Amino acid sequence: MMCGFLALSVLGRAQNTVPLKGGQQQQHSPTQAHPSHPSAPLPLPVDAQKDGGNAQQETENESKAEKYLKDAFSPAYLSNWALVAFGVIGGIVAIITLRLIYKQSGHMERQTKILEDSVAAAQKSADAAIAQVDAAKRTQRAQLRIEFADFDFGFDMDSKGYQVRFTVTLDGTTRAYILSEAIIAYTSGLPPEKRSIRKQIGLPKNFTPEISPIGTYTLIQTDSGFPEVETDVSKMWAIRENKLFLFVNGYVLYRDIFGDMWRLEFSQTWKNWSSLGDAKAVGGMWSAADMYGGYRHSKVEEQPINPN
Repeated sequence: MMCGFLALSVLGRAQNTVPLKGGQQQQHSPTQAHPSHPSAPLPLPVDAQKDGGNAQQETENESKAEKYLKDAFSPAYLSNWALVAFGVIGGIVAIITLRLIYKQSGHMERQTKILEDSVAAAQKSADAAIAQVDAAKRTQRAQLRIEFADFDFGFDMDSKGYQVRFTVTLDGTTRAYILSEAIIAYTSGLPPEKRSIRKQIGLPKNFTPEISPIGTYTLIQTDSGFPEVETDVSKMWAIRENKLFLFVNGYVLYRDIFGDMWRLEFSQTWKNWSSLGDAKAVGGMWSAADMYGGYRHSKVEEQPINPN
């Protein structure tokens, strides 16, 4: 039985051994295809197919890029590249110019700020100097004022009339140059057309602080004549009984040493205390007869003289 097994084994090995040239033998694998059937090409894996497609696409893209670069740098397109170069250079120059302008504007801004500070400092100094000059002018400038004494209703024998007494005072340390002045005292019975009559106050043309104050008077004018002094005592009683009213008004025009012209105006009326409710009260006071409080002192703005 052992001999039979060995014989079968030897026979099987003999069938699998193919004689080759030169006495060599070839051993066939059980899985090798039979020589009578030709072998078919095996399909490539999916990844290999994709890699091949990508490689082909990359090759095509590289060919297109090389063609584009070749066309772009061909002599036909050199003028376009020149324009691009000029554009780039122009952009660089513009950027540099803008930076220089920015730096210059910053420098100019600093210079302007310095100039503004200098102007402000100069203006402040000028304002301080002007303020000092104005303060000195206010202290030294001649300023006139007028004050009226109480009316006593008495007839003055020397002047032969009823006097309205007043005092003109010069405030300040410098003189005033009197240009013109006038005054009038009248009762409410004087017609309006005669109220424009003015008499001189009698101030000196060169009014200095040394002669200030100056006390003087004016006489009440009548409504008859041109002009006539009031002597009718019945009118004085009418004023005392608040049946007539006594007025005085006028002005002084003068110039100070600084060349400025001033005008002092006054408009006063006498009011008895009895007119305020107490019929037995004696005396009275001067009160404003206009909307300016009875006195107005203002600077006269002179118009420039036209030589033509």
